[in-house]
Amino acid sequence: MGSIIFEALVQQLESDSMTIGRIINFVSQQLKLNNGIAVEQSSPGQFDFEGPRMLLTEDVEGVAIDKKKADSNIIPTSNRAVRFGLLRESTRFAQMDYQRQQLEEKFTNREIQVSPKFTFDNWPTDPLMTHMRQLVARRVTAYESKHHPLCDDKDLKYQTLFRLTTIDVATLFDGGQELNEYLIQMGAYTNWRNILRLDPQFIGNFGLNEQVVDDAIEEQHRIIKHRLESSSLDLEEILRPKGIFSEAGWVIQRRNGAINAIQEDTANAFFDAVPLEFREIETEQAAAYHRDLHYIHTPRADLAFGLFVQDEELPFSVVALEKIDRDYKRNVLAFQGYDSRECYDLTRLYSKPGTPGNTSSSMFALAFQHLRENYPDTQAILSSFMPSYATGVSMTSGGFNNPVMIKPLSHRFVETSINGEPHYEHMTNRRMKAREGKVIRSRVPLLPTVELMTNLRPPRHKPLPGADEFMLETY
Repeated sequence: MGSIIFEALVQQLESDSMTIGRIINFVSQQLKLNNGIAVEQSSPGQFDFEGPRMLLTEDVEGVAIDKKKADSNIIPTSNRAVRFGLLRESTRFAQMDYQRQQLEEKFTNREIQVSPKFTFDNWPTDPLMTHMRQLVARRVTAYESKHHPLCDDKDLKYQTLFRLTTIDVATLFDGGQELNEYLIQMGAYTNWRNILRLDPQFIGNFGLNEQVVDDAIEEQHRIIKHRLESSSLDLEEILRPKGIFSEAGWVIQRRNGAINAIQEDTANAFFDAVPLEFREIETEQAAAYHRDLHYIHTPRADLAFGLFVQDEELPFSVVALEKIDRDYKRNVLAFQGYDSRECYDLTRLYSKPGTPGNTSSSMFALAFQHLRENYPDTQAILSSFMPSYATGVSMTSGGFNNPVMIKPLSHRFVETSINGEPHYEHMTNRRMKAREGKVIRSRVPLLPTVELMTNLRPPRHKPLPGADEFMLETY
């Protein structure tokens, strides 16, 4: 609907005291003349077009609007409310249309960097970091066996790995100069795609400088220990495995609406099953877990869920989601046909030591089911993983099976003082804003972070050309 006609509509509604029925009739006439918006009183979905579809209904508590058919619900408490609702939703869709038009134009003109989507046939793996992960895991395990630190073993392992990327390859590896020359020759430092071409067999010939690794483990343990000294969590309860968390072989099974932990070799029986409970939790509780124990140490939660052993007070797995707050993620979702205001970013998942092996994929599936049933406006969810450190299997098997974006990965560490001694602590972009000090960055080449998407509903808009074939690439 043109702006002049829409303004005339607003002015007439403002001065007219007509009933809701007459309002709907007026808007229907405007729709026939201008083909701009659809407003219906009771049966949304009759109009098949790209513009906003609005439903005028009473405000019935506990009854959610079916957004598969209508985009928004306008409560006709007054003419002013109807007028404001029409203006708000029309403006919102105008913004979305403009964003999509700009994205399509930039994609067509090749102003947006894109890469062909990863598939299961060419899933990204990092031969150098795969080798490093194996070697570092052994040293961390040996350190823990000797010192029995009260910390999460994954946290210590990942902090150590991140820290080691800030050391040049020639120093980090025994015979590292030869390895460094190989990486230069292969172009691993200049283009991440060349990392995929590295020869695992050749890289496997090089061991790590164990003293450098041990120094990094000790440094990062001191940082973790310092952080946990002010934690409000019951660390003994969470970090010292007991019960099913001290035994191997447990898996999570969902059947007939029930969630249980069952020994894998008897997974088809309910004998000795341990009942579990999945529910929404306070975001403050999720923030405590993710700030103190998750290896990113930057909590982000507008919505959080926990998985509990039935009748136990503390969750053994905690997942958090946050509304989309980055422009590049809004563009990714618009590219795929979604309204970012109706989407979430799955930001953090933490599971205590000893949890069943399929906990992560189970948490994803349970969260998606809960959102469909209790937050029906939710359209899609993004989340990310770092292929230099993980395979992403738990995410893909949990429903995150659409790679939609890649972004460069480089770790940053800020110098901090603990007991008067300098240490380097890992920092995210969000945490960096509040910190000062000398900064060091990754020097080992790394694959980009991959953003994955799962859709809870079909896209409201038609995905833009290339959405099925390409990932957006941001810098």
